[in-house]
Amino acid sequence: MSPELPRTLAELQRPLAAAVRKAAPSWLRDETDDLTQLALLRLDRALKREPDRRLTRAYLGRIAYTTVIDEIRKRRKEREHAAFDVESADRPAPGPDPERLAAGSGAGAAITECLEAAAPRARDALTLYLLGHSVPEISKLLDHTRKTAENIVYRGLTVLRRCVEAKGYRP
Repeated sequence: MSPELPRTLAELQRPLAAAVRKAAPSWLRDETDDLTQLALLRLDRALKREPDRRLTRAYLGRIAYTTVIDEIRKRRKEREHAAFDVESADRPAPGPDPERLAAGSGAGAAITECLEAAAPRARDALTLYLLGHSVPEISKLLDHTRKTAENIVYRGLTVLRRCVEAKGYRP
């Protein structure tokens, strides 16, 4: 069991920054200072809700992970809104035709269903992989050896591919 960490936000900034660096995919590494600040705000709100909460490295890792995931989701949503703004202009929208978009959303739903049906260990690794994490990053985040993470990811991708194909979609 890991020892409890200090309670002041200033003392927690360094271990939280390390957890954010560990959780962030390589394309977000330049933003770790901003993500750390967001994680500190999240931690502060959590401590106000639960003042007796034990502060362990695992808890800080969870705060960092959820902060990074929220940032990734926010950026995806911003890209979708930017694409929508471009499409609403007076010029034709570039991109795939509606049939391909409908097929793509169906494939996305099939992937989600297959991920939900996967074993928890494989689901976690595949989700991180699909979010853009490399295998070495996944091994650190999930506390596996690199070889174990590699096996989980690539076997999981094979199972995921088969499941999606069984639902009628081809990669």
